[in-house]
Amino acid sequence: MPARRHTTILRLGLLLCCLLASMSAIAGINVSIKLEGLDEAQRKNVLEFLSIQQEKDHPLLSAALVRRLHAKAAGEIRRALEPLGYYQAQVESEFKEDPQGIQLTYRVKPGPPVIISRLDLQISGAGKDDPDFRQQIRDLPLAVGEVLQHARYEDAKAQLQKAAAELGYLEASFARHRVEVDRVKNRAEVELAFDTGPRYRFGEVRFMQDILDPEFLSRFSPVAEGDAYSLDALLKLQKALSDSGYFSRVDVNPRQDQAQDQTIPVDVKLVPRKRNLYTLGGGYGTDTGIRGKAGWENRRINKRGHQLAVNLLAAEIKNNQTLRYTIPLKFYQADQLAITASRDHEWLEDSEQLVRSVAVSRSLGRELWRRTIALTYSAEDFVV
Repeated sequence: MPARRHTTILRLGLLLCCLLASMSAIAGINVSIKLEGLDEAQRKNVLEFLSIQQEKDHPLLSAALVRRLHAKAAGEIRRALEPLGYYQAQVESEFKEDPQGIQLTYRVKPGPPVIISRLDLQISGAGKDDPDFRQQIRDLPLAVGEVLQHARYEDAKAQLQKAAAELGYLEASFARHRVEVDRVKNRAEVELAFDTGPRYRFGEVRFMQDILDPEFLSRFSPVAEGDAYSLDALLKLQKALSDSGYFSRVDVNPRQDQAQDQTIPVDVKLVPRKRNLYTLGGGYGTDTGIRGKAGWENRRINKRGHQLAVNLLAAEIKNNQTLRYTIPLKFYQADQLAITASRDHEWLEDSEQLVRSVAVSRSLGRELWRRTIALTYSAEDFVV
């Protein structure tokens, strides 16, 4: 029994040594690939197509497998150049093997490129006469006289589909899309027949929250029931609600699954910010000495979005108390009425100043500009 076990271990050891020796020999194959006659874009695409390029560093690569992959390389190079518009490429292949490894050389003549001789773009459906849709597709990356590149052809199709989706043509599709290449004359005809289908519209905008009056929230919304559906309007709705200061999170969800008669309701899930904000700070300044400040803000006193802020500043030579009550109005998102009361008390080396003021201001803002109209009553007392 011990002799048999010894023989088995010896055989396994010899088998393992042979396997390791074989793997070492296989791993020692060094394959280099040289491409001539190609520009950078052509070279990059060819290397992505070449099977030998993908396998040359494989630990189990053998010389026989390299020869088989080398035999396929010329066809792969020609196919790799076709998406770039070159359909008459000529390839010369060379295989060299020496003790240092295997060197593969491919000399490529891409030939003349295929030029787009006709571009037939046909738009049908409700978007045919839509100026917004026409504007978005006016710069398609395809034109007569240019080299046919398959990537640009796919980009043009994607641009049509993207423009349709953004403007509410949610049933858009291609009736036809084809490229016909004449390899003899090196020219191509491109046909794109795109049907936008009907344009969808917004249905009810449903605010999922219970802290503010829905009628008040609607003034932040650029989306109204019956408006043409667009992704841009949904993004503006999300931004307006996020910028309002009432919510920490805004999720806008167009419910296409609930669409009826090309009308899509919109659910807006709102997570409120904390109602009260407290601030506390302190410091030292050469002109004020030791100073401290405290603040309290109620971000929503009621369901109409009214806000109250109180700020206190105390320093060695100056005190300040400010109370501000803000009332959102109805015209624009940044349309606010503010009532501010403040008291400033300052002591200088040879004087003392007390200023009490009350102000009423109206702020109007839209995107890049803001206008404020204010009326202020101020009473000042000086002691020298």
